[in-house]
Amino acid sequence: MLQPYRRLAIRVIEQAFRDLRRGPQELRLSALEFLTDSTRLEMWCGLAEIGAGRVSARAMAQRCDLLMADEPIQAVADGAKLASANSSVS
Repeated sequence: MLQPYRRLAIRVIEQAFRDLRRGPQELRLSALEFLTDSTRLEMWCGLAEIGAGRVSARAMAQRCDLLMADEPIQAVADGAKLASANSSVS
């Protein structure tokens, strides 16, 4: 009887992970909040029959990986702005 709810809960959690990886900044933050908010997450994980602590830890690890991956991109962008500003001064 609960199988359709379990599948729905799994899909909700999966979508939050997709949003965390590929969404715009606001959506990524919202997904991270959902995946680390024990009150909301426990309900969905209970329906999905998976451990909320494990899901939350995975979300935090994934977010850290994304932040580390974003840093070089931001450094390149900052360097391009600096180079552009220096060339317009010359």
